[in-house]
Amino acid sequence: MQYDVFRRLFRVYVANLLLLDEYAPPRFEGRLTLYEAKYQRTSGSAAEPWRAVAGDVDAIELPGNHLTIMREPYVRVLAATIAEALVRTAGRAAELQNI
Repeated sequence: MQYDVFRRLFRVYVANLLLLDEYAPPRFEGRLTLYEAKYQRTSGSAAEPWRAVAGDVDAIELPGNHLTIMREPYVRVLAATIAEALVRTAGRAAELQNI
């Protein structure tokens, strides 16, 4: 990689870090589902930091790690879990419309 390209990318990286440090997300009042890779976690649940911005957090543990969760065979489990959540959400939405 040429030095000028590296330097430009590094500046973007530093700018992103600075913005991330200053960012304060607004409170999310809806239901949040976190898909958590089983072999990524070092301790505790990845859901804990999310509870600071969303009170209703469902953490679903899935096989794989941060990289393999998007590859076979783990991506099938992820897709099936998301599909189930969408069906449940659609059912709740239909119930609310009938109130």
